[in-house]
Amino acid sequence: MQVAVIGHRCNSGRVTLFYKAVKVPIVEIDVCSGASGELLVRHGPSEVRRASVFGQIFSYIDYKLFYRDPILKVRRVEEHLRSLSGFKGVLFDVKRDVNALRLAEIIDNIGDFGIGSAYVSTTYHPLIKLLRELTRGALLAATLNVMPVDPLLTISMSGADAVSVNYTLVTPEFVETMHAAGVKVLAWTVNDCREALKLVRDGVDALITDRPDLIMRCLRREGVGVRDYV
Repeated sequence: MQVAVIGHRCNSGRVTLFYKAVKVPIVEIDVCSGASGELLVRHGPSEVRRASVFGQIFSYIDYKLFYRDPILKVRRVEEHLRSLSGFKGVLFDVKRDVNALRLAEIIDNIGDFGIGSAYVSTTYHPLIKLLRELTRGALLAATLNVMPVDPLLTISMSGADAVSVNYTLVTPEFVETMHAAGVKVLAWTVNDCREALKLVRDGVDALITDRPDLIMRCLRREGVGVRDYV
């Protein structure tokens, strides 16, 4: 039994160093458009606007400490990828509509950055159709924050190879349905050992986690292999 493990929100140098130290094979970065159309590594703050001043302050602290965006400088994707040399793969989690042609160029030349493979996940499903035409084989995942009435129809309409889904929505039946259609299942954000082992038993293909050190140690202790590909 094996599963891929992906380090969540590798958006800063600090997190990159941590993920390299614990030897997680694949990392995820958040991608959005800058003012001039360039691709930036940034998750962005929560869309929820707090009503009180204290709520806004704590929301900002939460954003900077836990969303793992750089505090002083936001990097261009190309610059950040150079610091990720040596990882087996990078998952681009695209937060909003971006320049699909530029993203496709980066994906197709991912080896130039010393990275093995490129993957994409996004809630903006039309981007998947564009990338399907523009790239040469990157795994493309449609992100689901909530479970649609017909998840398989949603995935097939997007043209995705995989589904990136909140782990609380995963059931054995869901995984079985996806696998029967040739769709891989990536579960996020899994930071608890018991949940990780349950998801492995359910058959997921990848676990996205803030604590790959903890999750990989737990999996290996239970005899579960960690793949370096999705």
